Amino acid sequence: MRLRHLFLAASFASFPASSFAATVHVVSFAPGPGVDFTSAQAAVDAAAPGDVILFRQGAYGSVTIAGKGITLVADAGAIVHLSAPFSFSASMGPQSFHNVVRDVPAGQRVVFRGIGSMRGLEIVDCDGAVWIEDCTVGGTAPALRAIDSVRVDLIRGSVNGPSGYVDTAVQTIVPTGDAAWIVGSHFCAVGASIVGGDGKDFAFTQLGPTSPTDAGRGLVLDSGATAWLEASTITGGTGGDGAGSRAQLYCFNGGNGGVGLRVIASTATLRNASILGGPGGSVVGSCLFWTLSPGIGANAVDVVSGSVTTSDFSGGSIALSSPTRESQSTTLSLTGSANGAAVLFVGTSLATGPAATPLGSTLVSPSTFVALIPLGPAGSIGVPVTLPLLPAGIDAASLFTQAAFCSSVDGCAFGAASELTVLDSSY
Repeated sequence: MRLRHLFLAASFASFPASSFAATVHVVSFAPGPGVDFTSAQAAVDAAAPGDVILFRQGAYGSVTIAGKGITLVADAGAIVHLSAPFSFSASMGPQSFHNVVRDVPAGQRVVFRGIGSMRGLEIVDCDGAVWIEDCTVGGTAPALRAIDSVRVDLIRGSVNGPSGYVDTAVQTIVPTGDAAWIVGSHFCAVGASIVGGDGKDFAFTQLGPTSPTDAGRGLVLDSGATAWLEASTITGGTGGDGAGSRAQLYCFNGGNGGVGLRVIASTATLRNASILGGPGGSVVGSCLFWTLSPGIGANAVDVVSGSVTTSDFSGGSIALSSPTRESQSTTLSLTGSANGAAVLFVGTSLATGPAATPLGSTLVSPSTFVALIPLGPAGSIGVPVTLPLLPAGIDAASLFTQAAFCSSVDGCAFGAASELTVLDSSY
């Protein structure tokens, strides 16, 4: 039986129709036929648990999702932004406008898929899972914060801490920011980029010279957090550049670089991940009073308390284009080891709890076995998959795929995963 037939049999026939119960809410700046909302928050407020919000291209305000699990997905080819038009503060807090997910019940999940940019994302007190795939998060410090949540999965995409700057009109220094701060939560990053903000360089303002600042950190794990970091790059920012002038009597050393990964009473497991400390800022000029010094480069990992362990298994990647309409085709892309194989699983639910297991990170649970797929000498394969018709009365379904990658050297272990939103052809 061909793979796509196996995929279809497992994806729809193996799960009850109640798994796919969902209504689609279309959001567009241009009102008209087929458009339900022009406001992202209005669509979120109207959505019931399990519903899908489909975004046409545009820049929308930040959203707050409270007490329910829904899917927010950018339409194929659409560039979508969930960013407040302005904010009183670039530091995440009461005065900062940013995206918020809170109080998601157990057994439900929030999915962000393909959002081009999000101004900050705060995840608080969620007993259900939060899935972020192919999204870019930034603009606040930290850009991503999770507090007391059972599971946050970051699949590909990037999280970027804001870099410092000076508002010359009011002499307000916005400090550099950490990219991600995970507090008392379980976190998994696969194929992602997490980068701390750069320090502010020395600059002249209307009120005189300002000093450079230190850089932000890539990822901070705090107060009982656990993390699985696979095939991801986590980097501290670069310290701000300093400067000196004998004639004008100012002296500023370079700012220090940011730590890549800081661990405080938490644990992290790394598999094929790159952790880098940021370099210190440089200096130009000379000083009358002392010798200028560049900033200090930061350590890659700073363990205050807790532990960091590593795994050498090479793993692999999986990707599906989303969303896809029923009866249309999409390509399942798998990359692992040369002459290895991938064991494909499909499910409708996400795992919760600690990310690390002896066989890697379990992202989809429960799941149904689909196929054992040889990857050939190239170690990669692209398989066309045609989606069937959705069950009657259902506008959308969310499927989650994960592969266990096998090689003759390392054996088998779970690897990356990808979400697929299937829409009725009317959308």
